[in-house]
Amino acid sequence: MYIPPHFQIVSSDEINTILEAAPLACIVAQTAEGLIANHVPLLAAPNGTLIGHIALANNMHRMVAEGQEVLAIFRGDDAYIRLGTTRLFISTARSASSTTSIQRERRWGC
Repeated sequence: MYIPPHFQIVSSDEINTILEAAPLACIVAQTAEGLIANHVPLLAAPNGTLIGHIALANNMHRMVAEGQEVLAIFRGDDAYIRLGTTRLFISTARSASSTTSIQRERRWGC
């Protein structure tokens, strides 16, 4: 996913604040049967590893190999923009240096 440099979050403190405020992640993984996704609450360990629990009844733990790379999507603040304000928002955005804050975090490991 392309993130313009002025929207990138690189501060560990800011990243941890986002994870604490919205710990429910959508875990996405590629398996032999195709893509799978599950919502799982995650916590950040002191070393930066993300820790969560997948129930035994959930096949995800059988389908994803140990150490396999997965995508964890965390949702931060968002808002609904009515159609009537969209035109104003777009015209304002052209002259503004920062139109919105995109919150993204990239962590490696399981």
